[in-house]
Amino acid sequence: MTKFSLTILPGLEDLALSELKEKWSLINESDLPEVTRKKGKLYIDCDTADFCTLVPYLKIPSQAYLTVDEFPCKDFPKLFQKLSKIEWHSYIRGEFPVLTVSTRKSKLINSTRIKLTATEALTKSLRNTGTKKAPKEFLEIRNKIHIDIYNDNLTLSLSLSGERLDKRGFKLSSDVAPLRESIAAALIYSVALESKSNTLLDPMAGTGTFTSEALEFYKFNNHRLFDYQFAPFFITLPLRKRVVIEKTLFSSHVINDSSTHATIALKDNLKKLSKDSEVTHLGPMDYFKIDQEFKSSSIIMNPPYGKRIKISVPLEELVMSIIEKARKLEGVETIGLIFPRWAKSKLKKIKVLQETFIKNGGIEVVYLLIDLR
Repeated sequence: MTKFSLTILPGLEDLALSELKEKWSLINESDLPEVTRKKGKLYIDCDTADFCTLVPYLKIPSQAYLTVDEFPCKDFPKLFQKLSKIEWHSYIRGEFPVLTVSTRKSKLINSTRIKLTATEALTKSLRNTGTKKAPKEFLEIRNKIHIDIYNDNLTLSLSLSGERLDKRGFKLSSDVAPLRESIAAALIYSVALESKSNTLLDPMAGTGTFTSEALEFYKFNNHRLFDYQFAPFFITLPLRKRVVIEKTLFSSHVINDSSTHATIALKDNLKKLSKDSEVTHLGPMDYFKIDQEFKSSSIIMNPPYGKRIKISVPLEELVMSIIEKARKLEGVETIGLIFPRWAKSKLKKIKVLQETFIKNGGIEVVYLLIDLR
């Protein structure tokens, strides 16, 4: 058994745990071991193949790590000694690792010196053993190693993904106020779990982050590569057949945006992901002018806050008007909204199914899933 961890945006841990449990049961034959939940983290001791196989399917975490070692560490000589004795050629290949450091409540507090000592230790270790070159099709293996020291205990972790997991590898066109993909995936998953609706209505779609995450949620991400796929500890394991999950969050998707520029980017982003039957385009159209009837639908929306995109009325008035419009749309059962948390206290006569507090772009926001029935 090996120890692994997932990094989660604080506030989304429960949804990430639900995703992990569901997808583990759909992909792996073994039972899911006990998962430890902490702020911004999920920890699990399990088989290496079971965990790594799961990584390209996970959409809510931002990073996946293998724990290389853990030990008490209060001085630099011990740090150098322990790191230089690790058989790094079993973990990495290609270029010298990218090192990051975090330290709290410890005697070793100089992160610059910690990084320098770690660099010297890895250099010594790799000088003796060397590493295999990266394969031609994947020259930029990132080999990200994170050193975390807390209360004089060091955890040494190797990133399994390289780039963050929310870097999906397929969305090229962007707009003025994009939402991080991992947040969008979590909120979409929340809507699907709570509402049981058949159709997702994305009426302020921007460049399509919500809808693209809904379409891709259960799919293996084959739009990019992951560091673990070429790591020495993984390539010697028996090859597993890739699992195709025959499941979707929603059976149909209706999208719209009032901006012509955003609509063009939206269509460009989605055309490689969806079949024509899966997505219906309404726009460009003002949300407040939509008058179609829908069946068993849920709205998801990241309305403008007045920061990057200006608004003509106070934010709390805009949010309430969005909710009231949704109530008038035939067949819309719930609406999920993400907006600055200070505006929540000013909303009236709403039935909240789920409430989640997170940070989005440095702004304290709240996600509300509201029952309209």
